[in-house]
Amino acid sequence: MDRSIKSNIGQINPEPLGAYVLPPEKHQLYKRLLLSICKNAPIEFRQPSTDGEPFTDRVCHNSNQNLLNDFDELNDLKKDLQSITLNFIHQLGYLSDQVVINDCWLNVTNKGAILPTHFHANSYISGNYFVNYDPQVDTRLQFLNDRYDRSAAPVIQLKRDPNNNTAYNMPSLNINAMEGQILVWRSQLAHGFKKPNERNNRVTLSFNSMPKICTNGTGNYSFVVEG
Repeated sequence: MDRSIKSNIGQINPEPLGAYVLPPEKHQLYKRLLLSICKNAPIEFRQPSTDGEPFTDRVCHNSNQNLLNDFDELNDLKKDLQSITLNFIHQLGYLSDQVVINDCWLNVTNKGAILPTHFHANSYISGNYFVNYDPQVDTRLQFLNDRYDRSAAPVIQLKRDPNNNTAYNMPSLNINAMEGQILVWRSQLAHGFKKPNERNNRVTLSFNSMPKICTNGTGNYSFVVEG
């Protein structure tokens, strides 16, 4: 290109990802409570591994269960997750006074586990709390770039330059999370991990949330979420 031609590459429609770190003493308290629930939860709250995910157990993953509502000792954690979700919504430039965490469950991921790529339906903001997590050993959470491959529509595709990794040509992004961190994102983002985990007892908490009052501001179209 002629060097006299001025250029600038900006971004449109960026996808936000919120990262929040709990104070160490608060994280250690929540970690003790959550690991105790993993170990001692009644059988009706446990969902053992399946053929599709043979190395992952879950707690409170049924539709009629919610970890934050079923275990009263997690009331403070519930308030923190609600506060974090509201802060994320406000930083995106939207108005909401109250959110409902409509789903919450624990994932106990063991050696060899993967997490098939998926997104969360019937939710506005989703999140993941890294409860028992070693970034040197445990597999990182991966988000797919939904603008990279849109094979469902007729598009022109070029070969990706392997020596020039950009935000536009990378098919996915691995997140360098750490224990005690909470990630939040808009629920339509596809995520998972394909690399098998290398150890037992990788514990994360997942949740889905909705604004309690959903309105476009005109007063014509709205609804209220109970919870």
